[in-house]
Amino acid sequence: MKKIFYTFLTVLFIASFITLPVYAGDVVKLVAGQTETAAHVLIENDDDYVWVNFFDFQSGWCLQEAHIHVATSLSGFPLTGSGNPKIGHFDLAYYASGCTTAPPWLGLPIPDGISEGETILIAIHAVVVGPSGEETGWAVYCGDLANGFPFRGNSWAVYHAYEIEPY
Repeated sequence: MKKIFYTFLTVLFIASFITLPVYAGDVVKLVAGQTETAAHVLIENDDDYVWVNFFDFQSGWCLQEAHIHVATSLSGFPLTGSGNPKIGHFDLAYYASGCTTAPPWLGLPIPDGISEGETILIAIHAVVVGPSGEETGWAVYCGDLANGFPFRGNSWAVYHAYEIEPY
């Protein structure tokens, strides 16, 4: 009985040194081809920037490019006449050299006049490569396209609301 007790105490002691990540921002899924989870995306902020980090790439998936745009309203996004986003006109474009599962943190300035507790809109587009080849990806809450705000056009492009958190 003592052996079991001491083993239990040893396991508890070791477990106390293990830290699990705690994310202050929003974690969303990077959905590729409308149905596949390719990775996860962490959205955070500091006093001046909104930060985006692609992580937890699923087996066989990697990132080739990312395009991110932050706005205070839908009218702040570059859109075509039919309401689809003009990805090439987003505020930030990142191009990996090859295909990566460890891209850098990507940051955009928080729009002027926005402070803690206020909401911004953010669209995160990616070009990913998976088991079946190249796909378009969008960052989506809960991995369900119904949980994103679709743009007016006829694509599956989405944006979402992010509340600026205290830093």
